[in-house]
Amino acid sequence: MHLFELAARKILATHPVNLERKSKRLLPANSILTREPGQVHAFPILKRPSGLGLSGICVTGDDTILGIAKVTGMDVCKTPEMTANLDTDLNKKFEITAKLLKQYGVVVMHIKGCDIAAHNKDAEKKKDFLERIDTELGRFLGKWPGKLRLCITADHTTWSKEGVHTDDPVPVLLHGHGIRADSIKEFNEIQALKGQLGRFRMYKLWEKFFA
Repeated sequence: MHLFELAARKILATHPVNLERKSKRLLPANSILTREPGQVHAFPILKRPSGLGLSGICVTGDDTILGIAKVTGMDVCKTPEMTANLDTDLNKKFEITAKLLKQYGVVVMHIKGCDIAAHNKDAEKKKDFLERIDTELGRFLGKWPGKLRLCITADHTTWSKEGVHTDDPVPVLLHGHGIRADSIKEFNEIQALKGQLGRFRMYKLWEKFFA
């Protein structure tokens, strides 16, 4: 890996794109960032807790999430509008999800923008992006004609003040057909701890979703 990174730096130093960037007084892309390299492991194929098969697809613009979905046997959907950034087209993403829900048993929609804003230490943009998601989700639910079970959660927390990942528990919301409501009226980390789901290991989420 070290030799690969050294070779990459040498090639990038004289790459035409970087030479052009330097001429415009822009920072060059002079290195390849590798994170947590490891070995490929066998992942369980997506199934119901009962063991019965299940058709699933992941809607995402993020290549890491796309790869994880593939190794669990899910289909994937990525379009040019899904940028995995703050400029992603959320309206289009929800439209595509609505269509796919008529073809698949489970649709996982991944949205990256909040993480980007937090890494940039921009709490205001993170808030604005969350409000955009809330608006599009409300529009989606208002148009959905039939029964639906929905889960909203996160794969990790990112602290806007320092721009880094933290090990705080993520909130989980279950909504829709067959879900018994509790008294919680707000969706955030503090209120979620008071809900009927309580605190649990995330590998238990699949069982709770299908309970």
